[in-house]
Amino acid sequence: MAPVKEDYPLMTLRSVTYRIQSTSPSHLPAIVPHLAAVLPSCKSVLSAPQTSGGKDASEAAVLVHKFRTKLSTLLQDRSIEGRWSAVVLIKAAIELGGWEMLQKSKPWVTGLLGILSKPDPSTTKILTIIALTRIFMLTRDFQTLVREITTPSLPPFITKCLSILEDTKWTSGDSGVSRLQSTIIESFTHLITRHPTIFRTHCSRIKQRLAVILVAGATVYPADGLAAARKLFIQLTCCAPKNGAQGEWDKTFNALTANAHQTADKVFRAVIEEWESSTGVKPSLNSAQVLDDEPQQQEPDLCGLPAWSGIYAGSDRLISMIKLLEAAAITSTASGAPVNIKISNIMDLLTRILSVTAPGMSLRRKNQNSDMALNDQIGKAERSALWIVLPDIHAAAIDFFGVLVERLSIALTPVIAFFQERLMFIFQEEKLSEQVRKAVYRVLGQILPITGPTMTAAQVKNFHPVMISCCEDLLPRDKDAANAQPTVQKPANGAGKAPQATMNADTFLGSATKIEQSVNNGTRHAAWALLPIFLTQLPSQLLENSMRSRIESTAVLIQHKEALLASVLNMSPTKIMASLLPLLARLFPEAPEVEALLRPRMPVLKKGTFDDAVDNVDDEEDDEDDEEESERQSDAGAIGQSNDAEKGFPAADIARAIEPEEQYVDQALTAATVNPVVEVASAETGLGKRTSVDPAPQAPSPKRARLVETASSSNEKDVTPVTTATTTAGAIEEDDDDDDDVEIPTLIMDQDEESEGEE
Repeated sequence: MAPVKEDYPLMTLRSVTYRIQSTSPSHLPAIVPHLAAVLPSCKSVLSAPQTSGGKDASEAAVLVHKFRTKLSTLLQDRSIEGRWSAVVLIKAAIELGGWEMLQKSKPWVTGLLGILSKPDPSTTKILTIIALTRIFMLTRDFQTLVREITTPSLPPFITKCLSILEDTKWTSGDSGVSRLQSTIIESFTHLITRHPTIFRTHCSRIKQRLAVILVAGATVYPADGLAAARKLFIQLTCCAPKNGAQGEWDKTFNALTANAHQTADKVFRAVIEEWESSTGVKPSLNSAQVLDDEPQQQEPDLCGLPAWSGIYAGSDRLISMIKLLEAAAITSTASGAPVNIKISNIMDLLTRILSVTAPGMSLRRKNQNSDMALNDQIGKAERSALWIVLPDIHAAAIDFFGVLVERLSIALTPVIAFFQERLMFIFQEEKLSEQVRKAVYRVLGQILPITGPTMTAAQVKNFHPVMISCCEDLLPRDKDAANAQPTVQKPANGAGKAPQATMNADTFLGSATKIEQSVNNGTRHAAWALLPIFLTQLPSQLLENSMRSRIESTAVLIQHKEALLASVLNMSPTKIMASLLPLLARLFPEAPEVEALLRPRMPVLKKGTFDDAVDNVDDEEDDEDDEEESERQSDAGAIGQSNDAEKGFPAADIARAIEPEEQYVDQALTAATVNPVVEVASAETGLGKRTSVDPAPQAPSPKRARLVETASSSNEKDVTPVTTATTTAGAIEEDDDDDDDVEIPTLIMDQDEESEGEE
């Protein structure tokens, strides 16, 4: 028989406890992943309120106590495998048990802190730091647990972590060691905003270790570790006493800006800058000053970072300052108080950085009037090194502006137009650098939604180089295309022998040619995201046909659904061009967007039961019956009118029907007296015959029935209708088809009148 549903969590927890007890600690790491995977089934038991014990203790409470005791024993095990298994299971139990597990986790916290002091591997320490960080974060919602667990345990945790960071044996270039240090920094970023008072006494030591990590850079630490270090550097401002976090943030921001200018003075000393500060920043070096052999910072800077020497170290320091300013702009403050971001100081720094370009590239530009002046005191080697590091510095500056646009959005509109000009200039100079292209693609993806719809034709044309480069980065290229071209060898002695062409023999093999991407994933992803923005955010009537064709061709070749949709939905209102809708429907027939474009008026298919469907069918049948009934009534009314017309209208209706015929009779009598050609009958029975000179009378409405009653003669003859204009429904339809015909009244005369006319 299957187990009862209510007993399944209890049975699972009993099984997990038995496996932990029956397995030796050295073999536990092999089954711990399975045990941690089945523990969520025991959440209802682990999080249930437990009794204090005694006779009233339930079976579940006894089993949970036994499980917790086994983990505490395993945490104190002598083997590394046992302690590693205990850390993993404790982390899972804390996540599932909630307050019931947290209130009794004090022994676990003590044991976890002890692991940080033992010579365990870096993987065990990483898991221990993660488990302790999670416990400290979960206790924040319970003030009692904060006083009992977090307040006494967090200071030793910070101290032990800083000891690991400062220990010389943990400063090697091992990937596990760098991952451990990155984990410690990331743990501090989560805890410092929640407990700034506890971290206040450790700020100086933390800042010293952060300086070492930031100087080492990406050569030692992973990218996420460096990002966490920059974030923690900015978050240290929240530890200021007496609500001074806002003032400390402003002080740090100003120090970073000033330090960036001082570093730029030394890095850019190979050229004479034409930049003039708009915020009163004065360069620390001048052209008349005698410079050292190489750029260097001999003492710690304003931010506490150590000294540096060399153009490459200086460029890394300048990039670090830009990244720290970026972290200051994007990191939220813990106190919630607003801070002042000085846009003028930031734009002043970015303008200075983007104003320095390589003169060798500028010489190839026909529209460049003058090149940057070079400093004669600097040798060629340092200038060449500056041209090498410039693209990386420019890419960091462009990324910083993209973060500002993401953070401030339309509030940055007044400076976006100026930045676009500098951005296009830098792109044309350094588009061979993938870092620059990727940064430009990203920032344009954020700028164009703000300023794109209001651009002029000249501004749109300035983006053509970026559009071409974006399409080229997305298209696959032939790896061996260059090798397929023959190279001609010139004769050495100048003889007139025919030159011989050499080719790579592997190019003739079909398997040698492979289509590969020539750009990395970051650049390709940025170009992929930017391509549809050109069609959606720029005015479609200002985009040239050749450029639009290039973008659309690229979208078709790479099967870019968003770009194809943007092309179909944003056609030019002034130009006639073919639509890509057939190709879109063929490439993505199952996409809901394509279905909405192809069938925009399709009725919605509602989901319901069979009874609802039957009710809907009955309603439709009732509607059809009502329509048929109304049609029959209308047809019967039309037939009734026709019969009434044949039998005779009432006196009032007959008078209205005869009224236009009496006018025809008067016209005929008048014409007979004036024109002798017209033969006039008796005034009582005849109608005048119209000549070709007389204007044709307007035909009566074909949809109105008319009756003409012949006047009785003096001999009291039977009344016979001269002309019957009453028609049935079918006759009315025939009159509708012949609206242009004019009805001509016929003149009828008696025999006496005919004889008089012959005489």
